[in-house]
Amino acid sequence: MNTQGWMRGLMAKNSRVDEFLKLVTNTISMEFEMEYNIEETETNFIITFNNKYKITITPYEAKWMQNKSPYSLDKHILENLRNQGLEYDNNRSQYVKYCNDIFN
Repeated sequence: MNTQGWMRGLMAKNSRVDEFLKLVTNTISMEFEMEYNIEETETNFIITFNNKYKITITPYEAKWMQNKSPYSLDKHILENLRNQGLEYDNNRSQYVKYCNDIFN
């Protein structure tokens, strides 16, 4: 998947945390051809991919990553997916490279 770093930066700076989380989750879903669901509770976002992988994140954590850098939240989710058994190559696409701070 191709990605535009400058455009992602604008989205990160100008989106509400729930909107940005949905954008990131949708991007990961398209990259890995997985279905997803985001459940919002009083204290957490619970993201499920393919009814197999589950990631819980607080709005504060998500917002902190959103402000840290445009791909920090993506990287966090991808690392969680990998820890739960999703296998992928860090060089599989420009998008995954950006998430892993590989810019060549």
